[in-house]
Amino acid sequence: MSLATFNGIAILTMRLVMPLSGPWTAQLDIDSSTAPTGRVLIDFEGGVKFTGYVRDSGEWQGRASAFVVGGAGGLRNTLGARAYVNTPARLPAADIVSEAGETMAEGVATALDAITLSSWQRAEAEAGRALSTLTDKLGQ
Repeated sequence: MSLATFNGIAILTMRLVMPLSGPWTAQLDIDSSTAPTGRVLIDFEGGVKFTGYVRDSGEWQGRASAFVVGGAGGLRNTLGARAYVNTPARLPAADIVSEAGETMAEGVATALDAITLSSWQRAEAEAGRALSTLTDKLGQ
């Protein structure tokens, strides 16, 4: 019996990395002879679920392996510059996330509504970098 599944398929081995910043990653082997692609759901026993996308995969001797990155892969997309004045922090964060094709975690928007930015300028950058720059400013 597996403690977690990958799109409903038993996970044989997995190394999950959850850094302090940036997306989580997982290197795993699954009980399948077909190399996975696209969007995936890692479902742990107990109800914890991670959604991500397969960045790389392969098959060898009836076992598939995959390198999975959290989210939809949009944090690597380049976003244009944008300026904000007297706005809740939720707006620039939501813009970054939606323009990147990602989804904001539950509860984050509400927490960011409590913070007002007098001004903030987003430089043209990868969405992940823009989000890191915003969170750095909010942490000051």
